[in-house]
Amino acid sequence: MSKENLISRNLKGVQDFEAYLNNTFQPVTPNPEFVTRLNDQIRMNPPQIAGVRSALKVYILVVLGCGSGIFLFWLIRHLIRGKNGYSSIAE
Repeated sequence: MSKENLISRNLKGVQDFEAYLNNTFQPVTPNPEFVTRLNDQIRMNPPQIAGVRSALKVYILVVLGCGSGIFLFWLIRHLIRGKNGYSSIAE
């Protein structure tokens, strides 16, 4: 099968599908007030992307999280071993 036949066959399939959609669904006239309000919202309020953080904030959170974890580990170890470095639980 040649490339031209494949393209024309796919194009005919798309055109048949569009004709089917046109026959199945009736066009709807949009409410002008809704269109105007939507247009104003799009133009006045730029879209906000959720979940975007700067690399500096992520870096600070990671460093603080690791530092807190290391401090907590040291504190628990220090409390268990006591001041002389030996375990106070065994006594």
